[in-house]
Amino acid sequence: MRHAGWLWAVVLALGIGCAPGPAVRSMQAPSYDFSRLKTYAWVEPNTEDVAAERFRNAALEKMIRAGVDRALIEKGYRFADDGRPDFLVAEYVSLQEKLDSRTFQRVYGYDRGMGPTEGRSPYDSKTRVETYEAGTLVVDVLDAATREVVWRGTAEGKVDPQLDSEKRRQRLREVARRMLAAFPPAVR
Repeated sequence: MRHAGWLWAVVLALGIGCAPGPAVRSMQAPSYDFSRLKTYAWVEPNTEDVAAERFRNAALEKMIRAGVDRALIEKGYRFADDGRPDFLVAEYVSLQEKLDSRTFQRVYGYDRGMGPTEGRSPYDSKTRVETYEAGTLVVDVLDAATREVVWRGTAEGKVDPQLDSEKRRQRLREVARRMLAAFPPAVR
């Protein structure tokens, strides 16, 4: 198990430091009417969940929420100051150790005895296996009245613990913006 300090470094990079950026996906309740949503509020974390509480980090949560707030405000939504939101927003973060294996051909050329590959198989290859941490950010949108999830966005990618805090903040904002680009879903 990783400790909370490492989780902090890892997930802040949930600008998830891979070259093309994290994989972003979303899904929604098919018949939900998103057009009536105007105001939102954050769901407070469940403090009875011991496992989740162990990995909580106030600074990380603040950065995630700031990125999501910014993306929602840019889309025209407002934070419900009156305590009566149309929808609720929740965020979750997780880490998972993953393996990346790649096989490379070591020799290219002709069959045996016919040139550059003499004495070796043209199928000679080398496999490289890398262990890395993958971070996942989940943002749920819940109907405020029923508290049912009506939309979910996820971002997953390699974590880059080498980023400084400003680059992490920028990447996290970009991840939130990309994730919420699909919110609200297009009417079909």
